[in-house]
Amino acid sequence: MVATNSPYEPRRATSSRELILSAAMQCFEQHGLRSTRVEDVLQEAGVSRGTFYRHFSGIDGVTVELAVRAARDLFAAAINESAGAEMPVTARVALVVARISGRNFDPPILKMIEESSDLMRLSNMVVSTDNARQLVASPLLPLLQVGQRDGSFRADLSAEQMAEWLVRNASSVRQLPPPWSNNPADVLAYVTDFVMPALLAYRDKGMEDVSARLSRIEQQLAINAIEPR
Repeated sequence: MVATNSPYEPRRATSSRELILSAAMQCFEQHGLRSTRVEDVLQEAGVSRGTFYRHFSGIDGVTVELAVRAARDLFAAAINESAGAEMPVTARVALVVARISGRNFDPPILKMIEESSDLMRLSNMVVSTDNARQLVASPLLPLLQVGQRDGSFRADLSAEQMAEWLVRNASSVRQLPPPWSNNPADVLAYVTDFVMPALLAYRDKGMEDVSARLSRIEQQLAINAIEPR
């Protein structure tokens, strides 16, 4: 079976897929992100090369899936933590997006990516892969739907479109160098002042259309194609 470039292929053998992901994480911790080879993962997981390539196209695919899961869990945790806060839904969404945009609470796989020379390339792989982007954005959907029902957020965009827009913005902020990206107050101010207004139902008439802003962010994140490892 020929592997696709997407790390989200149909799960015919969930146990072997999870085994590969767990083994890859151990290899990353032992050898580093850049030095880990497919052979290292095969040995650690105890699976065949054919089994590996039924699930992933290479080390990049494994890395992206681990990163997507970690980012999705960060979003979900931030949403749960803000559940009891007495604030408008727009402020709560801004708080959640700022949490994922900063680097203060990152799990090991995200820290490894940020400390490597592959930050821009791997981040771009996540935001340019539909399934990956949708999975990261999924925890935001209920909050955005609440905001649409109470008239806070735009009705001409779907909750899915808004969630993916927020994920792309979070990715662009994460690529900024420290210490700016490590300052929660600065990140929250950026999200509140420059990201959220594009999604509000009652926004400044001078605000650029969300699609135009999204296009510019995509251009900023664009990099030359590199063959997956």
